[in-house]
Amino acid sequence: MPLPRLSRTAWPLLFAALLARLVAVPIWKHRFEGHELDYLHAFEGGEWLASTRVYPGLASLYEALGVLFSSPQVLVFLNLAVSL
Repeated sequence: MPLPRLSRTAWPLLFAALLARLVAVPIWKHRFEGHELDYLHAFEGGEWLASTRVYPGLASLYEALGVLFSSPQVLVFLNLAVSL
């Protein structure tokens, strides 16, 4: 099944959403706090416990990404891509 093609009006909206996200929370100023800090521990290979703050599937994904990448900024880029 082929992926749907974006219409001409979707591209400017996608670009505007990306620009708004980068202006609202610049990547270089991002801080891991709260539940994001728990996921960062999983990314770095630390201990994590499943709870309402830490979903096991997502923590396992971050743990696997931590094996492939060393920079936690990968998590910021991943969240940026998924949020668009």
